[in-house]
Amino acid sequence: MKQISKIGLLVFLMVMGLSFYAQTTNSAWAVSSYSVNFKIKNAKLNVNGRFENLTCNLNFDADKLSACNIEASVDVKTIKTGIDMRDNHLKKKEYFNTAEFPLMTIKTLSFSKVSAQQFMAKCLLTIKGKSKEITIPINYTNKGKDAEFASTFSLNRLDFGVGSSSIIMSNTLEVAINIQATKK
Repeated sequence: MKQISKIGLLVFLMVMGLSFYAQTTNSAWAVSSYSVNFKIKNAKLNVNGRFENLTCNLNFDADKLSACNIEASVDVKTIKTGIDMRDNHLKKKEYFNTAEFPLMTIKTLSFSKVSAQQFMAKCLLTIKGKSKEITIPINYTNKGKDAEFASTFSLNRLDFGVGSSSIIMSNTLEVAINIQATKK
């Protein structure tokens, strides 16, 4: 169960990847609400979790992708799996090591358009001091002054040194991020 919480941390980092850094007034968004959730198999059961306290800057214009970017971080200590003992174990050195690495960060490197509402973001994700380029899908729904940014993707916790190989816990977790934003 402790390894499952580590996966939750990875999910939270991915959620930060959906937040965009404001570069211009016309494409800057303020996050009004968000959810960063994850799911991992442990002992053949799904373990669900979430991260709280997302800090991000969001700059996105579907017609000017070269000017869009993300800079986001999350406090790893906010991991919640529904079991305090498991959450505390995941904060230890062998998992997230929150004493030495209190934040997970994500920064976008580039965006590409798949369709009017679907984009791919190449990002640099850093967890536990290890950085890796990842590509995540982003569904963007423009509602005038409001917008929704949503993504679901998979991560391998071992890529970031979160826990070790296990026959009980999956190496792969699913991350689901949803951000509601208002135009600045």
